[in-house]
Amino acid sequence: FLELGSVARDQNQNLGGLEARYKKGERSPDFLHQLALAKSDAMDPASGDVAKAYLKTQEDWATDKNREFIFRFADDLDSPQFAYILDNKEAFENQFGQEQVSGLVMNAVSGLLYEQENEAANMERANSIFQQFDPANAGRMKLEFAMYFYQVRQMTDEYAKAAVDLYAKYPPDNWQSLNEAAWTFYEIVDSPEQLKAALGWAEQSVALDK
Repeated sequence: FLELGSVARDQNQNLGGLEARYKKGERSPDFLHQLALAKSDAMDPASGDVAKAYLKTQEDWATDKNREFIFRFADDLDSPQFAYILDNKEAFENQFGQEQVSGLVMNAVSGLLYEQENEAANMERANSIFQQFDPANAGRMKLEFAMYFYQVRQMTDEYAKAAVDLYAKYPPDNWQSLNEAAWTFYEIVDSPEQLKAALGWAEQSVALDK
């Protein structure tokens, strides 16, 4: 806390001071790195532009420091940082762990669920990312995305078909997931015929819980 207070008082180190230095033309790599992180901490949307400016000064992105920086600024699907992570998945998993890298990619792709324009292209783009990122699990990931895609748009029939296809090919291996799937399906789907699938999942959930 004392260090944070010291930074806040230092006019050359706090965000206001850093921005003043930027306006005066300072563009050294270390400065751009510091400014991008400070803007990110302040949730300033302009942090992404400064991050790109910093990375343009770096000939080698494959250092621990730069991978950490890239990982922090890779939430935009259109950014070179996101593309770099897809192309260098193993290196990022070694540094940050498989779960963290997968979470970052899934979180970025999930933004496509809510875009109302170019829906078919967005579905295709998500599927392409899944195929590149994790070919072994791409089939399941594509069906999951399709299910949520239709759920968000209240396309009941399409949602039901995607859900039934997903859980037929990739059944959850624990009772909690099956129970949640059955309940969500029950809340969305009206067709008695389609609801038979949810009843089957609920029965499987009870059996697994014993």
